[in-house]
Amino acid sequence: MKLPCNGNGIAYDESRNCYFLRDGNRYYILNSSMNAVVESGIAKTALTNQDMGYYNNKLYFVNWAKRRKDASAVGILTDQNLIYQLDLSNDTMRKFVVESPRMEMESIDFKDGIAYVLFNGGGASKDNYYIYRVGFAPSDL
Repeated sequence: MKLPCNGNGIAYDESRNCYFLRDGNRYYILNSSMNAVVESGIAKTALTNQDMGYYNNKLYFVNWAKRRKDASAVGILTDQNLIYQLDLSNDTMRKFVVESPRMEMESIDFKDGIAYVLFNGGGASKDNYYIYRVGFAPSDL
């Protein structure tokens, strides 16, 4: 399926029957057929852009600090991760530091208010993948 825009992450909103695509710091809202951009926006995030998720009218952008310089610029350690949360109802952005595990965060998805995050082991163990539950306070979702 050819998409109407670039993307390196995807999420779905069941209530509106639309898709979100991430292309670095830009996100696109696509129609249910994924053949037209309905809306787009900017979500300024730092670090290595990975996938994205959607839950409760919020987009979650996962980002990994691969280099020491990039990590220190946002106040975290190398190999830590940030989850940026964009509230679509008021266009506000928050960030959450994932202090451990210190592996490359790849993707995020939600089930019943619980965030599940996919990590790869990186380095010599990069073929090892892990899923962790990431705890958000209910007020943060």
